[in-house]
Amino acid sequence: MTTTSAPESTTTTVPVVVAPTSSVPVSSSYSIDISGFSFAPSALTVQVGDTVTWTNLDSATHTVTFNGSPSLSSGGLQEGGTHSVTFDSVGTYAYGCSPHAYMQGTITVTK
Repeated sequence: MTTTSAPESTTTTVPVVVAPTSSVPVSSSYSIDISGFSFAPSALTVQVGDTVTWTNLDSATHTVTFNGSPSLSSGGLQEGGTHSVTFDSVGTYAYGCSPHAYMQGTITVTK
């Protein structure tokens, strides 16, 4: 009498590699229009590392002038001109337009 047995089963273990989650913050970009002699929006909250770009849509020359932070400020922006700032520190940044003192805005930067 001849007997046959089933072949032994084998188990193969395949390692699974899971990529670590990134702790690198993703920065965002925001736009503020200068139109009708005002900043729109006039108040904006962003995170550290985010960039804000102002675009002058008026025919009049405007500035983006930060109180106490001349390095963040623009020169005169002609119609279609832009000015961008990347915010590296938490805080509240008040700004305005030098030729038009009634034009005011605020950027609040959080973590």
